[in-house]
Amino acid sequence: MTQGLILAGGTSSRLLKDKMTLKIDELELICHTVKAMEDFVEGILVVTGYYHEDILDALRDHPEVLVVRNRFYERGMFSSIQYGARFLAKGDFFIHPGDIPFVRKSTFQKLLEAQGPVRIPVFHGECGHPIFFAGECLPSLLGEDRSSNLEVFSHKFPITLVEVDDEGVLLDVDTSEDFEHLKSYHERMTTDED
Repeated sequence: MTQGLILAGGTSSRLLKDKMTLKIDELELICHTVKAMEDFVEGILVVTGYYHEDILDALRDHPEVLVVRNRFYERGMFSSIQYGARFLAKGDFFIHPGDIPFVRKSTFQKLLEAQGPVRIPVFHGECGHPIFFAGECLPSLLGEDRSSNLEVFSHKFPITLVEVDDEGVLLDVDTSEDFEHLKSYHERMTTDED
């Protein structure tokens, strides 16, 4: 069984509004992220923080998604990862930032088919998301020092780099310029598929 752990706990400080609820094609970014992943997992958990109520409302049409709030979101992304991990069942899992919404289905499939306890997608030499973790990593994640981070934790296991033809693994949103770029990328990808 593979599960999805989506991170949506930040304050979007550089954007000054909740980036998870920005809309592209009338759908919030967090919903795009859920839709990209849902065919490849048996359960999705979204960890919120500062904008809990907004994200809960955005996901109202996704009752299958479990939404939990990390009250210590100010400690950073790794605190949300560890908090969310407490709700995961035994088994494999993806960790994926909620503001990286347009990962291709083929990327999820390649990560599932690859070997190794930690699998990271790579586009043109740059590592992206989501990151796949085998279930054996979960106890270590729960026991990791809270001052750690995802990169440090990941390197405690053998890492498989999975080459993908998917710029979407790199495209997140921190600024309004990032959001405009993401919209343009989505328009290009939608046109290419037609």
